[in-house]
Order: sequence, then C-alpha cells, then structure tokens
Amino acid sequence: MCSSLSTPYPWDSLDKSILQRSADLIEDFSPQAIRKIVFENCKEYLGFSFIASQNVSIVKHTLLGVDGATIIAKFRKYPKMQDDIFHKFRGMARLIQVEKGILPVILIFPEKRETTIEHESIHLCQWLNNKPYQLTLTERKAIFHQNARIVIENVLRTSPEQALDLLIRLTCYKVWMELEAHYFTNAQDTLTLTQRSSRPFETLKGGIPLFGIDKHIPNAIDKCIKEFSRFCNELESQVEWVRDLVTKSGSETLYEALWWRKEDDEVEMMFGPITDEELEDEGSEDAILRRLSNEEDIKRNLSYEGIEDEDEGDD
Repeated sequence: MCSSLSTPYPWDSLDKSILQRSADLIEDFSPQAIRKIVFENCKEYLGFSFIASQNVSIVKHTLLGVDGATIIAKFRKYPKMQDDIFHKFRGMARLIQVEKGILPVILIFPEKRETTIEHESIHLCQWLNNKPYQLTLTERKAIFHQNARIVIENVLRTSPEQALDLLIRLTCYKVWMELEAHYFTNAQDTLTLTQRSSRPFETLKGGIPLFGIDKHIPNAIDKCIKEFSRFCNELESQVEWVRDLVTKSGSETLYEALWWRKEDDEVEMMFGPITDEELEDEGSEDAILRRLSNEEDIKRNLSYEGIEDEDEGDD
C-alpha cells in the first residue's frame, strides 16, 4: 500500500474554504433543481425505484460552522427500492458530482437518532478532505457519488490486482471512518457499532468471489487478511484514542477486537440477545443486525456507503 495513503487525518481538520465553495455552489441552485439532483442520484446509484416528493423535505445545513455547506434530505417515509425491499437506514451521506463541483448531501430516514445528522456530517468532512488516507480524494468522489460496487467493477475490467487493492483500501477506510464517526458522536460501544457499520470481514471474504477476483488472484483472501491486519496495527500505533478503545475492549489488537464483535453478532443472529440489559444497551431489538453474509448482503454493503447503523428491513 502506498505510504502516502497511510496517515489518518482528523475529521474536523477539513479546510473550511472547501465547505465555503460547497455553500456557494448550493446557493447557485434553486430548491427545485437541488431536489431533482438528489432524487436522480438516489435512483441511479442507490436503487430507489420511487420517491414521493411530498414525503421528502430538503433544507440547507451548517457544516463545521459554515452556513449552508450541505444539503439534508429528510424522508418522512422510506423510499421503495428497485428490488422491492425496504432497508431501514437511519442516515446516509452522499457526494453528488455536478458540473461545477460537489454537492455534499445527507439523507435522513424516519428511524434517525438524535446523533444521526452529526454522524453523517462527520462522514462528509472525512470525504471532502483533500488529504489522502486509504483512498485518494478522486477515489472518494467516485465511490461516494456512485457506489463502490460500480467503481470496483470498472477497475476490475482492466486490472484484477488494482481492483483487489481498491477493495482492501475501501474496507480499511470504512473501518476508520466508522470508528471516528461513532467515537465522536459519543457511542456507548464504538467498536461494536463500527464492526456492524463497516463489516470488514464479511466484505473482504464475500467481495472477492462476488467480483470474481479469486479467479485472477488465487491467494486474494490471504492478501486481504494480511493487509487488513497491517492496517489495524498501523491505526493503533497512530491514533491514541483507538489504542484506548482496544485496551478497554480486553483484546490485544484492533483486528482481534473487531473479529470478536463479529463473532458475538453471529451468535446473536442464531440465538438472540443474551440478556435484556444488553438488548437495552443497543437501543432496541430492531437495531440488532440479524443477517448472515451472502451475495446480496455484500452488494448492499458495498453500495450504501456512509450508512449509520443500517437495520434489517421488515417489509
């Protein structure tokens, strides 16, 4: 992995002039034009098959103290997906490329928490920062404007090695961005929520056969394990609060801490929550992910970046 991509930066280190340019760009559009842009992006890249305009309110929002630097689209009802499945997302951040720049957008859904807007705002600040970490700014713009699955498939057509590298780096980046967003929105269990939001082990193990990378690179999974373990070790050494989280978790490494949280979730999927107290700590039973890794799950995990606490759809 390129050394220039290996140093994390704080989410609030974003140059505010970048946000001011976003605010100026947003000001250039009419409310009707913004609504059209947001809806078209959701339909093309997120699979929303139908969006009732009367069910969505769109407002400007302050980001890092810059007025009107982002757009919030609040959904009163969940939009219908092209596969007729409703996914109970709390929030989702998007970068929408337009002719003159980038529109930072936050989608907010009915199951939102008090911290959902703050959580998604952190993601926007992470993505808009022109400092490279795991992903370059160009890669972030492509991935979070479209979705990761489309970008990886495009790279795969020319180079399986580059596609594998991108899959690994994207997975590492998602772990970092969820760690930071959950930590700075006062999550009770940052490591558990990070594992559930980013799902690194499922994404790497499932993504390789999904894209057919293993047909070109037989030892792809071994490479993934090695690189993800290296990333976890580097992150611990670079960020003090990550080391503190690992120490408090009782695990020896970040990799191990995330792995055991994945194992705990899989036990819960099969046998349910262990105690009522643990269930209350999660907020509600609906907040617990109850799904096993499969092809459609991996596709959704790669497609919907910046999701805070995705829950299983029930209708």
